[in-house]
Amino acid sequence: MTEELYCPCCGAVFLPADIADPPFATCAQCKLSVLVKRRAGRAPIPVPPKPAAWPAGFFVEETAAAKPSLAMAAGPYRTAAPAPGRPGLTITWRTHGTWARWFLLVFNAIWWGVLIAFAAAGKFEIWLSLHVLAGCVALWWLAAAWLNSTRIHAGGDSLSRNVGPVPQAKDVVLPIETIVQLFTRRVETTDSENNPMINYILYARDRSDRDHKIVALDTPGQAWWLELRIEQHLGIADRPVEGEHLPEATSGTRS
Repeated sequence: MTEELYCPCCGAVFLPADIADPPFATCAQCKLSVLVKRRAGRAPIPVPPKPAAWPAGFFVEETAAAKPSLAMAAGPYRTAAPAPGRPGLTITWRTHGTWARWFLLVFNAIWWGVLIAFAAAGKFEIWLSLHVLAGCVALWWLAAAWLNSTRIHAGGDSLSRNVGPVPQAKDVVLPIETIVQLFTRRVETTDSENNPMINYILYARDRSDRDHKIVALDTPGQAWWLELRIEQHLGIADRPVEGEHLPEATSGTRS
């Protein structure tokens, strides 16, 4: 066990190099000058370097800091001065890949072509109406595949992820000040025909050690790049998490 230095306002962990004027330091997360606190902690385990190549099709937009909010309540580590705004970071990419988009397009063309041919021949029966309903679902997936983008935004007080404009997944919104680490896990499942399906899921861990799923990605490189980009923006030092998917191992453990 070692001693860990942390911000008493938001809980962010300091590295020794961050403390230029002991025992005071400026917190990268809450932007305040605070009296550094100490607590028992675990020595960090070296993390294999994660590839950070910019994934194809990912777009980043950075915006200036928002206007300062109204004065906060005074406290032992906060003043009544306005809180500085947080710059915004927005990352977007197409939710579905090219293969899925064209497969759904061809599938819908064949499906609806057959239904129209039967209807033109006057063979509109109950089974055909059920196939029409199934075709409507296929059209919904087609619209989602061609129109939807995944958007992650870090700014103000929250980290959010949404998929749209076609409704397809529940939005995720997490308070930034509760996030202590982002990490990637490799998740393997099977489809209806028992074919293996592998996703690399980016999680955010909060101060209560609860893990929140942010987004599933196709390759580990995409997940590692996204993890690193968000951590850099939020000022979070990368540390290993048990069960994390790492470049040279399938998990990281703490001693």
